[in-house]
Amino acid sequence: MPRLTSIILASSSAIRRKLLRQAGWRFRIVLPSPAAEPAPVPGERAARYALRAACAKALDVSRRRPRALVIGADQVVEFDGRILRKASGSAQARARLRTFSGRRHDLVGGWCLCREGRILHKGLSRVRVYCHDLGRAEIAAYLKAEKPYSSVACYYLEGRGIRLVKRLEGCLFSALGLPLLPIQAALRELERAARECP
Repeated sequence: MPRLTSIILASSSAIRRKLLRQAGWRFRIVLPSPAAEPAPVPGERAARYALRAACAKALDVSRRRPRALVIGADQVVEFDGRILRKASGSAQARARLRTFSGRRHDLVGGWCLCREGRILHKGLSRVRVYCHDLGRAEIAAYLKAEKPYSSVACYYLEGRGIRLVKRLEGCLFSALGLPLLPIQAALRELERAARECP
């Protein structure tokens, strides 16, 4: 399959880089957007916000590297109809996992492909996560072991955090922060278009 030769991942996420590499999609550099992440506006739904944030990241990088194809992604947690963003530290992470105990929360993701400051493809993902009943000692031991403070959900599904989860409804790639299947479908479409260009 012909390769898109100049792909930029507009994210500093190690798991997003790993997923793209494992799938065989080569990208030249990782270039997170230096722009401040937008805040949700009052009453904004999680899906709308996640897509808006992903597009903002991708467009910011695309305007600075217009010839490259830029992949942007963002993920938030939706819980009881509210948008949760990254925890500020261990105390907030403990409180969040206690709140998730025995209950469901949703991982809502947005993704975007841009070139020359223009959106080519974009989409949304949603994964429902049901946690086990989590005791305080279990939560404390988990946070000490992995320190998952860069995760919006305060756990790493690719690590020991999977032991906190009773059931997932949705795509594991999307749960990990990169809706790989729709993204690679869009990449394949772009490759086909590039092959057909004279």
